[in-house]
This record gives sequence, C-alpha cells and structure tokens, in this order.
Amino acid sequence: MVIHSKSDTGNKALKEKEGALIGLSIRNSYFKDENLHELISWAKDNFRHVNIMCPDHPAIHTLESLGYDEKTARSKATLACNNLENKCRRIVQELGIDDSTRFIRWDDLEKNDKYNIMYRQIKELYAKDNDFERDAREATKQVIEYHGTKLSMKEAIDTGIEFFLKELALILNAADILGIKKSAYLYHKEMPVLKKLLAGKYNFTPPQNNGYIICETDYSIKNQG
Repeated sequence: MVIHSKSDTGNKALKEKEGALIGLSIRNSYFKDENLHELISWAKDNFRHVNIMCPDHPAIHTLESLGYDEKTARSKATLACNNLENKCRRIVQELGIDDSTRFIRWDDLEKNDKYNIMYRQIKELYAKDNDFERDAREATKQVIEYHGTKLSMKEAIDTGIEFFLKELALILNAADILGIKKSAYLYHKEMPVLKKLLAGKYNFTPPQNNGYIICETDYSIKNQG
C-alpha cells in the first residue's frame, strides 16, 4: 500500500490503530477483487475497527443524474452495492475479521441522530456558503462528465449533488456516528472539498476526530496503464 497523503487526524487514527472508513463506489473499476483484498487486509493490520461504506441510497442520486428514472436507479444502485458488499464480506471472512468489521448502509445511517444532524449541517452549508456550493458542484460535475448524462448539466448536478452531501455527512462525523475514538477515511483519489472542510476553510467547524488517508494499492500501481 502506498500512502499519497493524510490529514493530521487521519495520521493519528493510523498511529493509534483506531478506525478506518473504507469508501466504496459503484461503477468504479478500482474496486476489483485484488484491490479490495489488499485494502481490507491493510486496514485489518493497521486499525482496530474496519468500517466499510456501501453508498446505496446516495448512489441512486448519481444514477438519476445520468438520466435513469428513480425506480431503475434504485434497483441498479441496490444491486451494485449488494455485489460490492458480498465481495467484501468474502474477504472479511477469509481474513477472519468479522468481529471487528462493520458494513454501513444508509437504511441504518438514516436512523442515526448524529448522522442526520451532520447531514442537515452540510445541507445548510451548501445553501449558505457560495464557495462550498461551487466546489461541491464542480466535484459532482466531474463525476457526471466522466459517465455522461442525458440531462442538462444543471439538472444533472442538482440531482447528483445529494450523493456528495450524503457521503460527506458520514465521513465528517464517522467517529461519533460509529461510536469510535477516531476515524480515517480511506480512498484512492484526492478529495479537495473534504480536505478544505476538515481544515475549516469554509464557514464550517468540523468535528476534530475524523480525517483521511489517500492511499493506493500496490496492485493498482503495478497495473496502471
């Protein structure tokens, strides 16, 4: 595993072997079996708690932003997240870490008061902070442009932005939501908006027990191109 960057809290979570939050994405070729195995195995060796995020409800908004109707988007998002979770569960069982691993789905999160409070705060920030709104929309636009959409770009972003906001609400307060001391979000690509949020660059003061580690598997690096 190669670590490209990490926040201060992400580094502390790693040094103290606290909690890892592994972010999965549907329609992302990075999450093939080899990368998932290396990522989960590394998290097992370096963290006491391994949390795996399967963004089923948020992914509905992404698929709708590409032009799918709500029923089709829900079906495709559920199926894709189930497949990702099943892949990860097989790896977790092989590694013998069932007791220290948690799979996070939005049916449970939406019943969590701490998640809902953070989600409302992020929604309010999006409505009031022009810099955050601009950056969040640009990040959403990049995803939509990569996949292509049948909608106008404005309509697509208006729909797809919910994926971004719902994921951020978990990442920014994962430690409290999941009941652990510190959480490091593990992802393979830099997330400039998350970095700014955690650094207090917008009109927002984040919880201080969450961070990130941008890390890439050896398998991915060896097989690039």
